[in-house]
Amino acid sequence: MSKLKMLLATMSIAGSLALSTAASAAQYLVSYDVTPSLGGSVAKFTGTLTTTDTANVNGFFLITGLTGSRNGTAATLAPIGGFGSNDNLFKPVADFVDVNGFNYSAGGTIFNVYRAGPGALQEFQVGNITNFKVSAVTGAVPESATWLMMILGFGVVGAAMRRRMQLSNARFEEKMKRAYAAI
Repeated sequence: MSKLKMLLATMSIAGSLALSTAASAAQYLVSYDVTPSLGGSVAKFTGTLTTTDTANVNGFFLITGLTGSRNGTAATLAPIGGFGSNDNLFKPVADFVDVNGFNYSAGGTIFNVYRAGPGALQEFQVGNITNFKVSAVTGAVPESATWLMMILGFGVVGAAMRRRMQLSNARFEEKMKRAYAAI
């Protein structure tokens, strides 16, 4: 198979993959405080939620990633169903989460943030959430299909430039041969 045919086959496969996956995701900075129900010091969570870029019929986005900290301990997203019936759905406006909430793990403990009622957020068996703040991170986060298409695009441009240079060199050599033959 020629190099050009191989390149076209690779590009068509990559194009199919790019069309079958999401091209971007949204990110939100989230912070809140938790006042323990049984007393104790207030816990603080600060992190970044990465979501799909398409909302469900109720306006919620699926959380696909979470990085942050709870009281200085690293926090990561826990899987769906990893704690009760969480569904890891998030809305960047008031109510923010549904009654099933989202889970994250910090220091070996899984925490479930859920809506306990209108305007009331809680962490399961911990306490009430206050000062819940959300701000969107500007710009989309490219996903792997986007990077793949960009890299393949650079490869195609590079291959075209190389081919053009080879053709240009061949023409130059032909002109030089004619010039020497005329002498």
